[in-house]
Amino acid sequence: MAKLALIRFSILSLSTYNKKKLINILNIGIFISIFALSASILSMFYEVKIDKIEKKMIYDDINKVIYNDVLFQTSKYIKNTDSLLDDIFHQTSLKLLLEKSINDKKLISKREIFYTQFFLLKTKVDYNKNFIDSSLKNSIIVADEEDDLILIKKFREKYDDLSKKIEGINFDQNTHDYEKQPPRDKNNNYNETNHSLEEWYSYYEILVKRHMDILILQKTFFYNFNIEFFTKKNNQYDERKRLNLEKIKKNSILESRAIFFAFLIQLIIFAISQFFELTLDNFIRKKKNAKRK
Repeated sequence: MAKLALIRFSILSLSTYNKKKLINILNIGIFISIFALSASILSMFYEVKIDKIEKKMIYDDINKVIYNDVLFQTSKYIKNTDSLLDDIFHQTSLKLLLEKSINDKKLISKREIFYTQFFLLKTKVDYNKNFIDSSLKNSIIVADEEDDLILIKKFREKYDDLSKKIEGINFDQNTHDYEKQPPRDKNNNYNETNHSLEEWYSYYEILVKRHMDILILQKTFFYNFNIEFFTKKNNQYDERKRLNLEKIKKNSILESRAIFFAFLIQLIIFAISQFFELTLDNFIRKKKNAKRK
């Protein structure tokens, strides 16, 4: 019986609880829920926009690695090419002077002056050629404008012309060696006393000069394409990064403002609804009191 009485008392207490407070708590809960939902939607909207910008920046960062690498390698190739050309020029001048002064083919001959230098130049020309080809391929990867493709096509044609000149030098060298190379002795050595040997070496003077001309053209290619193109792309990257960071900052501010304004609007709506609810409640209460009288 005591338990039954306790249950009845609890039901009576619940039925007599202040309904106004329950309604207010419910309204506040609804207000908080709607605000949380709207804030989440707004956050998702702006986060999607920011995420797209950040993905573009990641792609640009990958290209940035290519810009920096090509520019760094280009400066090294230019420096090494200049160094080799200077060395060849000074060594050739000195050896030619010694040749005239000493006039002894056993001490210094066309072999020491031109033949050995030819292969140094040939190796450097091949290295530069491969790097130019790699640079053109990298430029296609990072190209993002029609003007870029037009420029790349133009310098690809110049590269093809250089390649043909290099092939022409190699062909002339092979032809000369095949037709003019002196016979060897039983020990597989050239006969140093043979006048034709000196003539054979002398032809390499022409090949050396042609290779030096190729190196100068390759260095010009580095300046006119590698340096200019990848520096331009690098500057464009810096400008895009600056603009993208500004967009991210702007969207972050807009996100905060949108959530704040959403809160204000919902707060105003909540206040208006509460006002009408209180007004209606007072009106009903007065009407009931009037009926009782």
